[in-house]
Amino acid sequence: MEGRPTTRYLQCHRRGACRRSCDSHEGRILSGRTPRRGGEARKQMRKNPQGALHQIDIKGDGSGIVAITETPEAKSGLAREYSSIADIRVPLTTKQQPRMQLAGRLNDTNPFYGGARIVGQGPNGNAIECTAGWPVQGRTTGYWFLVTAAHCGYDGQYWWNGDFSQGIGYATGEKPYEDVMLVRMTGPATSPVMWDGGVPGGANTSPEFTKFVSSWAHTTPGEYLCTSGSFSGAVCNWQVRSDFPFEYCASDAWGTYECRGDMFVADQIYGVLGCRGGDSGGPVFSLNSDYSRVIAEGIMSSCSDKDGGSIVGFQDYATISQIEDVLIY
Repeated sequence: MEGRPTTRYLQCHRRGACRRSCDSHEGRILSGRTPRRGGEARKQMRKNPQGALHQIDIKGDGSGIVAITETPEAKSGLAREYSSIADIRVPLTTKQQPRMQLAGRLNDTNPFYGGARIVGQGPNGNAIECTAGWPVQGRTTGYWFLVTAAHCGYDGQYWWNGDFSQGIGYATGEKPYEDVMLVRMTGPATSPVMWDGGVPGGANTSPEFTKFVSSWAHTTPGEYLCTSGSFSGAVCNWQVRSDFPFEYCASDAWGTYECRGDMFVADQIYGVLGCRGGDSGGPVFSLNSDYSRVIAEGIMSSCSDKDGGSIVGFQDYATISQIEDVLIY
């Protein structure tokens, strides 16, 4: 998978030298030394990843520094572990706050990306794991949704991200035969994005990254496509068969036996076991001319083997857009 890595994660932003500002409470001028003092403390923080201190904020008005820890810490306690804390000559406060976490395919955050792992509640209270398809917007409602496979759940079911750290929303618009369902979400503030790259233990185990979704296209028999399941990772070289439409019958996690169809099917031309259980709902896509952006072509519905198969059945995006009245922007 080619493209510029753009993995999304939370970052600390270092401010430049602050302008001189007056602290009316202390009756003194706080100079540009404040950020430099914070810089020394940050150096010590970076060298001690297991230490109590995990974040240092410099107040925007230059009035002081906030040292953030996972557990309650007094200034004196921090000074014993971080010598630069004791040298700070501006107001210092401490704050207890959980350590920032990286956001990725397996623990995505709003706005949610295509290819992220999503989890709903199964028939016995167990977790049903599937994959988010394309972020889309309703033509008439204006609401934002994630497309996924209908056999993963049912209307009214609540969905979470992959590690239950953030809720997504309720399922709606279930279309059992086409195997399409929507999950309502708060909505992206930017263009739709898809998780690319690998997944630990998947067919592709390379580092994950993201790509923007530029548009969508009609699926054509004989063309070569890629998939991005949250258990297999991104896999290319799927060739679409000419025998359309594809239909299959199977039981879902609730034991309901249903037939699903009006689909396409594709073969892995190099025999890579590129789909497996949990990939359902994940993006099926092609690439633009320089491989930097993806073009939506469908979502994954079935695989020839839940433990790793080389044949994938998928619903095309044109059908999804029509029956669910949604668009990719």
